[in-house]
Amino acid sequence: MTSTRTVAVAVVLVALMAGPAHGWFTERAASSNTFSTATLAPPGRLVASASCDDLLGSASVDLKWRPSASPFTTGYEIFRRLGASGPYEFLGSTDAATTTYTDGPIAGTDFLELALSSAVVRYVVRARAHAWISEDSNEAVAEVGLLCFLPDVPDLTVLRRP
Repeated sequence: MTSTRTVAVAVVLVALMAGPAHGWFTERAASSNTFSTATLAPPGRLVASASCDDLLGSASVDLKWRPSASPFTTGYEIFRRLGASGPYEFLGSTDAATTTYTDGPIAGTDFLELALSSAVVRYVVRARAHAWISEDSNEAVAEVGLLCFLPDVPDLTVLRRP
């Protein structure tokens, strides 16, 4: 007759030999069930400077900003608003290495909007990291002269009759 002790020792030996194949006595990575979050820092010190091209009858605005402090930034998205209120419209994007953008030439249908908005154009830039988008940068304001949009008028000389 076998003793209970012998049977118990036999079961332990079988378990040790089968071990990893049956999932017994294997090491498992401890799961902490935690996750970490990070904030995508917006770009900084956005500056806008406007210029007028008299030959084309249009204006352009050059934008410059400091890169995001987040090392995983993959690019930037540029937005514009004509006037003091209303939504920003998407203008374009750059890669992470590019921290400049030129909006222009501003002409055509934007003329009426600029005339109604006192020729003030507002910009913000957002950092992008794949599907993440940062908060807005500071808002940069450019005043575009309305004279940029007026057609060239020839000089009128008043002719007098002799």
